[in-house]
Amino acid sequence: MTEPEYRRDSVVGRWVIIAPARADRPHEFVETVRPARSGPCPFCPGSEHDTPDEVAALRNLGTSANGPGWQVRIVPNKFPAVGGVLGVGAVVELGGAMVPTPALGRHEVVIETEAHAVGVGEIPLDRWTAMWRLVRDRFRELGRTAGVRYVQWFKNVGDAAGASIEHAHAQMIALDRVPEVVAGELAGAAAHHRETGRCVYCELLTHEAAEATRLVDLTPAHAAWCNYASRFSYEMIVAPRRHAADFAAQDDAGIAAAAAMLHRTLARLERACPNGAYNVVLHTAPFDSSASDHYHWHWEILPRLTKAAGFEWGAGIHLNPVAPEQAAQALRNVKPD
Repeated sequence: MTEPEYRRDSVVGRWVIIAPARADRPHEFVETVRPARSGPCPFCPGSEHDTPDEVAALRNLGTSANGPGWQVRIVPNKFPAVGGVLGVGAVVELGGAMVPTPALGRHEVVIETEAHAVGVGEIPLDRWTAMWRLVRDRFRELGRTAGVRYVQWFKNVGDAAGASIEHAHAQMIALDRVPEVVAGELAGAAAHHRETGRCVYCELLTHEAAEATRLVDLTPAHAAWCNYASRFSYEMIVAPRRHAADFAAQDDAGIAAAAAMLHRTLARLERACPNGAYNVVLHTAPFDSSASDHYHWHWEILPRLTKAAGFEWGAGIHLNPVAPEQAAQALRNVKPD
């Protein structure tokens, strides 16, 4: 592929332009991760007093809450994006123009490992899997909280992706409403299901596995591929091959298989784009939805190797200099282990 082309996302209808002439080589656009800082880290062992009390943790036997000896910790965010009191009847509809609405919810940090400033590929798989089981359990608990409709898990890696602390961590924000991006996916998936009786994500997964040009990895349980209408260079989707709408409903075996695929996929990205910044987001069905037939939970991996500029902000169309077929081939050529 040498000429620019429009591509349209088959779920939400979003347009992008794949423009390979804008980059001689993908690595020329890589954003470097912020250099390691000196001084104490609030997420390292021994600094537990610098965070609010943990709400969940994976600990060594004989250790006490809010002290050293942990392997994974989940704590309230010290600087939350949402707050207030959730509860029955707490949902407030968004007001009209210039009418503020309370941003109710809970904001938590998942400290993924006690090791400071390591990439996902450097976290042992058994630890990574245990962390995801803890996250799954936290999803279930938050889902039982009155007023919570959705939990957005996300991970920022590198300064260009919005990370303010280099210690390996992710975040979860429990909301009293479904985010607009997820609502758009739900609507697109529901419309496709009404027309065809099939899940659009299952169809995408089957197509990508068969065509293989954008496929990054495939196991009996999961697939990873570069999105046909990628907004970002090396953008990927990781999803279970068996239809499932709700991440929190996954059993331990399902979590282990999914965690292994995400671990391997992120390790590939970290090796293909050293020091590259990226975001990972988890999209799943809302707690109070009936989306089990048409929605499909998945992770989206969004590298930040280029910067959105005037055209993207003005036109709402992303320019991607690396075709997903080229990105997938490069990622397949990288050994994740």
